[in-house]
Amino acid sequence: MQPAFLRTLRPGNAGSNRATASGLLALVLIAAWSAWGVLARVTVRETTVLARLEVGRAAYPIQSPAAGRVIGTWLAAGRPVNAGDVLVELDDSEEQLRVGEHQTRLAMLTSQVEALERDIARERQDTRHPGRENRIQSLEAEIARVEAGIAASRASIERLDNDIQHRVLRAPAPGRLDGIAPLKPGALLPEGARVATLIPEGHLMVVAQFPKTVLGRIAPGQPGVIRLNGMPWARYGKMPATVARVAAQRDGSVRVEMALPACGPCIQLQPGLSGSVEVEVERSAPAAVILRTAVRFLASSGSALGAAVKRRFFSRPAPDVLTGES
Repeated sequence: MQPAFLRTLRPGNAGSNRATASGLLALVLIAAWSAWGVLARVTVRETTVLARLEVGRAAYPIQSPAAGRVIGTWLAAGRPVNAGDVLVELDDSEEQLRVGEHQTRLAMLTSQVEALERDIARERQDTRHPGRENRIQSLEAEIARVEAGIAASRASIERLDNDIQHRVLRAPAPGRLDGIAPLKPGALLPEGARVATLIPEGHLMVVAQFPKTVLGRIAPGQPGVIRLNGMPWARYGKMPATVARVAAQRDGSVRVEMALPACGPCIQLQPGLSGSVEVEVERSAPAAVILRTAVRFLASSGSALGAAVKRRFFSRPAPDVLTGES
């Protein structure tokens, strides 16, 4: 039979062994977590929901150059057009009537010039009557007056022809119609009224608006992804994109233009589609990300400690908390 004190000591030894094993496990976990926090790399992204698809070239607003009554319209949302295609036709009957009046006057004045020239020719052949030179000079002055009228009529006809051309609205470039005005034959169209917007042909790009805090963090060449609203990402996935240009704007925001790959997903992309954008700005150690977030939180807390942190880290470019690099 074992002594009583040995039976009493065994539970104490077992508890001590379990405590030692738990301590070692905790040290291993802490060491592993610390190594992961320093050696691992996580992707840091900047995100915005203010993004949309645009074409590389600016859209053309199609406006009426003159007021008039609509007699024909060929506007349709999404209609592809070529340069010169007729979009809207306005009534030009009044201009056509005035052109006819000026053409009649022009023919009459031309006949007068021809008759005066014949009179001058006869006067020059008849050398017997006195005052011949005076009559010739008078006839030449009359021809000059009539020719001035001819020039005025031709200028009026040219101006009216130009006005008639402006009564037909044509597509200024190849592209696709958008923002169609609800026009019907007989409607009165005021001068300068917008009837449609022409989306020119070109490669689509992503235009995103970020807060000013990303300035210096987002740069050309950085990869990103876009998710389009209305197109479930679980079905269509995420579209890869690459930062092409970055520019600060007057309102304090940052405009980021991103290029799409030549071969995108099998979905119909159209200018104006909105979505969200994520841009990969860096790959940092998890510990650096945590410390940086803590510093920013303290700096924005408004406390005395936060003010000291703000002076220390934000009065000049803050070094990296792990590498010491600026």
